[in-house]
Amino acid sequence: MHPIVNEPDMIEDILGQSHTQYYDKPAVFTRVFKPLIGSHNILMSEGVEHERARKMLNPVFYLHNLKSMIPITADQTAKTIERIRTMSNPSSINLQMELTALTLSVITLCAFDKGLETIPNAN
Repeated sequence: MHPIVNEPDMIEDILGQSHTQYYDKPAVFTRVFKPLIGSHNILMSEGVEHERARKMLNPVFYLHNLKSMIPITADQTAKTIERIRTMSNPSSINLQMELTALTLSVITLCAFDKGLETIPNAN
């Protein structure tokens, strides 16, 4: 069971205010990812820096932008399903790898208008 918030004042407090000061990244997250991706990005930043980065990315997630991603997502999903169906041994698939590849394909097409198939050795 999950908590339900249905009071307008509480919803405004939750969604309308910054609460970044209450959230710290786990130490293991920082230890593993900071050497790989640096510290000045939305994944690693905290507090005011994270809030600023998040605000810059918010327009990407506006409804009209998300709607434009539906055909790309549907097309890539259909291609993934078809590829799995035509595998020589479809009873044994690495679903995590397939879904990760699908996710990366959708992200690269939506963000950069380039599919992973344009990258040499993308597999």
